[in-house]
Amino acid sequence: MISLVPLLSCHTLKFYGDAGKPIFTSVPGSTVATGPADSLNVVTFNIKKARKIQLAITEMQRLQSTTPVDIYLLQEMNEEGVQEIAGGLGLNYLYIPFSYDKADKKDIGNAILTKGAIQHFGKLILPHAKWQNRQRRGVTVGEVTIHEKDPGAQRSH
Repeated sequence: MISLVPLLSCHTLKFYGDAGKPIFTSVPGSTVATGPADSLNVVTFNIKKARKIQLAITEMQRLQSTTPVDIYLLQEMNEEGVQEIAGGLGLNYLYIPFSYDKADKKDIGNAILTKGAIQHFGKLILPHAKWQNRQRRGVTVGEVTIHEKDPGAQRSH
């Protein structure tokens, strides 16, 4: 019976194999980042299947009250959860689902949240599938402007 569990899980996810879609972004808001301009604080957070969103918001607000966070990288998210967190923290977002979870009936993917602007975004599909269920993996890619500095201006010095 235990050996059937991986076989049954093979069909619970539908992978989005198109590198160009789906992709969701917020309407750009404020691009003013807090904290020193010579540092970058990045936090990664796996919010299992986009559950307990309110708890995640509370934890992220608590962290932000002690440490200025420039970028949050979230995993196992759905669009509704990303919108709720971004709204609760006043952040812009890029959300890219990589699969549809048939059991939970929702998309699951990665998100980038920041006070900065997110540009030049896309989805990178990794070449190797998981051995258990042949599920492909993906990476959310985005260029984030923090502290309103023009990256080209620093290169010219």
